[in-house]
Amino acid sequence: MKNFTVICALFILLSCSENKSSSESDLGFLLSQDTVMIDPKGGIINLRYGLTNPELSPDGKYLYHYTHGQAKFDKINLENFELEEMLQFEKEGPNGMGSYNV
Repeated sequence: MKNFTVICALFILLSCSENKSSSESDLGFLLSQDTVMIDPKGGIINLRYGLTNPELSPDGKYLYHYTHGQAKFDKINLENFELEEMLQFEKEGPNGMGSYNV
């Protein structure tokens, strides 16, 4: 049992080495991130769960953000960087969005 403990300790020490076998150039892509300030014009852009599942309009001028659990989309103008419209939908009914239950 003592030998098993020593072998496990050596394995952990060797697995935590700083020698990296791959570099950034080996990955084949470069990831960059930018910050954009959006004017909410008195409304609230709910980013409680982050910007999950954003949808870009075909012309690239608008970003549609689904507000999780509220059956609402925020229409963000990417040319003026402002919240242009809040599109409210019904949760219930024949044309409703329903609710997402975890």
